Amino acid sequence: MALTYSLVTDAEKEPADLIRWMEATQSLHPVPGEKHTIAKPGLRCSVIPQSRTGSELIQETFGINPGIICLCQIDKFDLYETGMDHLLRLAFGLLTKDQSDLLLLSNGEQGHLLRKESRIYADCSDDYWKKKWNAAFARARLHFQPRQLPCI
Repeated sequence: MALTYSLVTDAEKEPADLIRWMEATQSLHPVPGEKHTIAKPGLRCSVIPQSRTGSELIQETFGINPGIICLCQIDKFDLYETGMDHLLRLAFGLLTKDQSDLLLLSNGEQGHLLRKESRIYADCSDDYWKKKWNAAFARARLHFQPRQLPCI
């Protein structure tokens, strides 16, 4: 069983370009027999174009227009913390890659992290995420603004 997170971005024009970047910088490896899917212990990602409906919902709710969605599954049991660490490293890799808009959603609807117009917002309304964000942003030496992010 897995928990689902989505990273939506316009960091690359094509899913294959983002997959190559993730393989090179995040040590993710192709999953045999599954096109556009890469993984490492605790984390499995499928990178595809964002649907028109999804883009419209994200545009309406968050004010960004991403072209690619990275559907991430986190192991819910044995490798949960490992998977979450890999997910956060991936998100911060994308934050430091360039200034592209970025959104991290849980279950495809609840916003946790948003970069819009070069400003970074992190939802710290939950103690778990507040601790994760404060530690991760301190390590990355990036500035963020705590803000409760909406749900689609």
